Amino acid sequence: NIKNDEVHLRPFDNVFIRPDPNFILQKSITINGEVLYPGKYIISNNNENISDIIDRAGGKTENAFLIGSSFIRGGKKININLKRILKRPKSKYNMIIQDGDIINVAKKTNLISVLGEVNSPGFYKFHKGMRVKDAIENAGGLKLQAEKREIYITFPNGISHRYHPIFKNPKVLDSSSINISKEEKKEEFDSTEYLKELTSILANLAQVISIMLIAKG
Repeated sequence: NIKNDEVHLRPFDNVFIRPDPNFILQKSITINGEVLYPGKYIISNNNENISDIIDRAGGKTENAFLIGSSFIRGGKKININLKRILKRPKSKYNMIIQDGDIINVAKKTNLISVLGEVNSPGFYKFHKGMRVKDAIENAGGLKLQAEKREIYITFPNGISHRYHPIFKNPKVLDSSSINISKEEKKEEFDSTEYLKELTSILANLAQVISIMLIAKG
């Protein structure tokens, strides 16, 4: 144990500063949006999970929209069901958090969008229990050129479902988006062009038959 002022360095000496084996760099996670105390939190242990950190942030607010919430790790969005996680914290879906993770707890918008080939596209008030067909009717119904087989609803978590007026009419969730595609124009039948091509084919066929007959003779 030599004191610093008793050591005199000389050319080509090497000085090593060893790390403290008991020192651990602090790891943190950020939680934004509809929690009571949003902000950055230090991860307290290696087993801390999503529901734990939300509890530490005071829990969700009354305006929290769990289905529309997101989880970011390494700049990539990870699909999670925050509603299911908070309802069943011991389930396998409750992920262990890591340094740099971001949780965004969304806010209810009470709006949906109906876009594309409807008479009045735009945003509409969300009503609990409404279905895709109801939303389309609220938007003035389908235009004549709407492609009825290409109507999709995209939910806030990014999952999409196709709409069918008889077999599949999904319930609409807050912040959903419904998109109606335009029917592709089919080429009109050109009888004149068809006759020209047919005449050309028959002429070529007649020529082949003539050559075959001459060859046999």
